Amino acid sequence: MLIDTKQIITMTELRERLTEILILVEKGKEMMISDRGKIKAKISPIKKRTVEEGDVDEFMAEVEKLGKSLSAKNRNFNSLKALREVRRKS
Repeated sequence: MLIDTKQIITMTELRERLTEILILVEKGKEMMISDRGKIKAKISPIKKRTVEEGDVDEFMAEVEKLGKSLSAKNRNFNSLKALREVRRKS
């Protein structure tokens, strides 16, 4: 397997240019870290998690459960109104 030498950086370069390197990685570039001429590690971007249909259902069930719990403690609490307020603020 051939490695693009532009992707290889030394430990010293990593310490000196950490912010710059992390920005490149965030944009999708993988970097190999070498120490004394041998590759020791690889830094690669994380894969973004996609929201699946079941995730939304689980979230809404948790919101409903929390709303019932809070409503039981405070009769004036409205979970729908609270959720709308949270969404408005974000």
